Order: sequence, then C-alpha cells, then structure tokens
Amino acid sequence: MDEAPSLPTEEQKQRAKWDLILADLEYRQEQLRLARKDIDYRDDQVRQTRQDIQWKPWQVAFSAMTAGAALFAAGAAFIKLIGG
Repeated sequence: MDEAPSLPTEEQKQRAKWDLILADLEYRQEQLRLARKDIDYRDDQVRQTRQDIQWKPWQVAFSAMTAGAALFAAGAAFIKLIGG
C-alpha cells in the first residue's frame, strides 16, 4: 500500500531554506552583473561623446579649409578661363 508522505525533518527544512537563500543570491549577482554591464556601456557612450565633442571644432576647421581650397581652385580656374 501507499505510505502516507512523511513530514519534512528539521534538516530538510533548513536545507530548503538555504537553497532559497542561495537562489536569491545568484539572482542578485546576475542583476548586479547586468547593472555593471549597463554602467560600462553608458560610460563608454559618454567617453565617445566627449571625444566627439573635442573633435567637432577641428571638423569644422577642416571642412572650412577644404571649402576654401575648392573656392580658390575654382576662382583660379575661372581667371585662367577668362584669360586673366
């Protein structure tokens, strides 16, 4: 015949309690790992943005120099074309 299920012993109750605590700790460790990963990603974004901001004036300067050189070349070609 089927025996009636026995009640858990104190040791089994304690082991189940520790298993829940360990599972909770593992979950929290995973959450911390994900939070650190997100912080690192955002830190990299901030670093990249700061680097981009530092180079913006130079990008404008290079664009202006290139445009100036193109206008100079076009002006020189126009003067040559009209025979100056």
